[in-house]
Amino acid sequence: MHEDRPNPWPPCGAIQPWRQVLSEAGYRIRAERLLRDTHIQTGPRDQRRMDLVAAPGPRSVGARRGVALFADITVVGVHTKRGNARPTAATTDGGVLSQAVARKRRTYADVVSSREAAFLVLGCEVYGRWSDDAIRLVRELVALKAREAPRSLQACARYAWAQRWWALISIGVQCAIAEALLRHGGHDLQPHPPQDQAPPLADILTWL
Repeated sequence: MHEDRPNPWPPCGAIQPWRQVLSEAGYRIRAERLLRDTHIQTGPRDQRRMDLVAAPGPRSVGARRGVALFADITVVGVHTKRGNARPTAATTDGGVLSQAVARKRRTYADVVSSREAAFLVLGCEVYGRWSDDAIRLVRELVALKAREAPRSLQACARYAWAQRWWALISIGVQCAIAEALLRHGGHDLQPHPPQDQAPPLADILTWL
């Protein structure tokens, strides 16, 4: 048992909202994809797995230079199993998450260095510190999605889509934490709703 190293919370509840957001932004998504089954060259016995692999659809310009997004979704706790604060948790904003991101980037160093993919750690600390990748991706997706609206509504569209997508993702984090607390025998106890199409902008503006 490594009490000094935070184990990521099971991301099952956090994957669905990111999948929803990327789908609404125009991406084609594959979940739980073995790295060896993607266009990244790796060995046939490579067991590394990406939570989400997303490619821009025919109507999507695409964030991060338009290449495929290889997303690792993780939620990390700031306390050990014994209830002690993890190193840097009390002194550095997002310190525990930064350590987790660094480990992920080492694990997927070949994806990080690839020009044909953008490796993203869509992470969050329990109690709400988001990774830089998560913040920047949502900003890019919001800007791209807002371009679909008439010029006079684009500012409103950016605000509306940002509000919707951050709400979806934030609720997903809470579901992931609930799953970790309620999990028994490896089974997910929280239901995962089916993926829906993006609602029209008129509905998004009405919900504000």
